[in-house]
Amino acid sequence: MSVKEVAAKAKKVKEEQSYQFVTFVLGGEHHAVKIEHVKEVAVTPKVSKMPRTPSFIKGVANVRGELIAIVDLEERFNMKPVLSLNSGLNSKTYTIVIDADTYTIGFTVNEVPNTLILTDSQIDRSADVVEKAKIRNRFIDGVGKAVGGDLIILLDILKVLSESEIRQISK
Repeated sequence: MSVKEVAAKAKKVKEEQSYQFVTFVLGGEHHAVKIEHVKEVAVTPKVSKMPRTPSFIKGVANVRGELIAIVDLEERFNMKPVLSLNSGLNSKTYTIVIDADTYTIGFTVNEVPNTLILTDSQIDRSADVVEKAKIRNRFIDGVGKAVGGDLIILLDILKVLSESEIRQISK
C-alpha cells in the first residue's frame, strides 16, 4: 500500500463516526449494547421472585438502593443458558442496568461485560444480514465486525421488551 493510500485510509477512518458499546456473552455468543443506555454494571444481587411474571423476568433486586426488575436475556432470547441465575456454585452473573426515559431495568449476563469501539465501516446495519441469519430483527441493531474477525450482535436494548412487558414490570 502506498503512502497516499495509507493517508487516504487514515483520513477515512478519522472521518468515520465511532460508537462505544458494552459487550457481553449470551449463550456463548458476543452481544453489545450502546454505552449511552448503560447506567452501570454490577454483580447480580439477590433476586426476589415476583408472582405472575414471565419466566424471563427473574424478579426484583436492590441495586445500589434502587429496586429494579431483573431480566434474564438468555431466557428472553430462548438461548441455551451457559449458567442460570441462582444455580449455585459458579453462578456469579452480572447485571447491566439500563436507564431508559421512563424506567430502569437490569439484564443479567454471564461474563464480565467489556467495552468496545466500532466505526461505521465495522457495523453492518442492513436488514439482509439479520434476515439471512433468520433472526427476528425487532431488537437487532446490526452486526459488528471486531478486529480479529469476531462478529458481535448489536442489540437495541430499549426494544428487547415490548411496551406491555414494560408496563407489567412497572406495576
